[in-house]
Amino acid sequence: MTISRRALLESAAATTVALSLPAQAATASGDATLNKAFDGLTDRLLSLSPEGATFLGLDKGARAGLKAKLDDRSWAANDTSHKMCAEWLGKLNAVPSTGLSDAAKLNKDVVVYALELGRDGGRFAYGDNTLESAMNESASPYVVSQETGNFLSVPEFLDSQHQIASKADADAYLARLEAFAVTLDQETVRVKHDVAAGICPPNFLLKTAIGQMPPFLATPAEKSRLVTSLATRAKAKGIAGDYAGMAAKIVKDKIYPAIHRQMDALNAAAKTATA
Repeated sequence: MTISRRALLESAAATTVALSLPAQAATASGDATLNKAFDGLTDRLLSLSPEGATFLGLDKGARAGLKAKLDDRSWAANDTSHKMCAEWLGKLNAVPSTGLSDAAKLNKDVVVYALELGRDGGRFAYGDNTLESAMNESASPYVVSQETGNFLSVPEFLDSQHQIASKADADAYLARLEAFAVTLDQETVRVKHDVAAGICPPNFLLKTAIGQMPPFLATPAEKSRLVTSLATRAKAKGIAGDYAGMAAKIVKDKIYPAIHRQMDALNAAAKTATA
């Protein structure tokens, strides 16, 4: 989705997860200290990116609670992410490179570079300036556009990445539907903030972004992909419960109204956008 925070696995999260595996044996005096720091960083990154945890298959065991959450899209959460990068830069830089093996030095340099990108991205108080986009040097000036935003990313994520094998998984899906409505409104608040600051997509981008929404909203809730994906997979696993009905109610009562609010904000932005 522009891949929301799941793009995290292309940067520091994926790197630190790999380096946290038992197979990464310490070969120099400082390697164990660095590996311990990577363990802590991995936990912190995944706590900030439930979607990243799901994409990596790590939303289970002690992290099972992450499966019922989506990434927070508020500006406050974004600010937290960038501050986290600065904090962990300090912790990694406190591990002396002189005591590391050559492989560990390289690993440290890679993660430090990714964290620097995440930290420095925090200076931009607008746009799709999420942690993963900053770390991957792909920050967009627009929170929502024809290619960015949870309206596009979350339905695909829930259908293709949220695995359903148990009642707990199906219940977590419902929780994520509830969260979807919240994150849409978080993005809408940021769109309004950015437009007020003069950061507005040009009309041709807004036209495309807005044009994607009416067909989505025209689909009866019970026939929405958000509903059928859950209902079909829960039934296939023999999971009891009216998941179609529960999901349809969330889509109709919470998600569709949130999309309407976002579409209204984009239409308002279009009145001041350039050609």
